[in-house]
Amino acid sequence: MSSLKRIAPVFAVRDLGTSRAYYEQLGFETREYEGGGCAFATRDGLEIHLGLVPEGVVIDPDGNIIRFGSPTAQPRTTER
Repeated sequence: MSSLKRIAPVFAVRDLGTSRAYYEQLGFETREYEGGGCAFATRDGLEIHLGLVPEGVVIDPDGNIIRFGSPTAQPRTTER
C-alpha cells in the first residue's frame, strides 16, 4: 500500500491580508499567489492554502461552503 507524503488543506477566507497576518503570528511564512485569489502559509514542512471566498458564497457555522447562484446546465432543445 502506498503512503501519503503530503497534505495541503484549503481554508476558505474572506480577507487574504488578515488571514496571512494571523498565520504569520503563528510562525508561518506566507506568500500570495501571483494570479491573486489565494495565498499559502508554510511552516515546518506543512503548507496551508488560503482561498478567497468568492461573492455569492456563504460559510455556515460548521465551515461548510454553500454556493448560491451557480450556473446550471442549459436544457437541451430538440428542433424538428
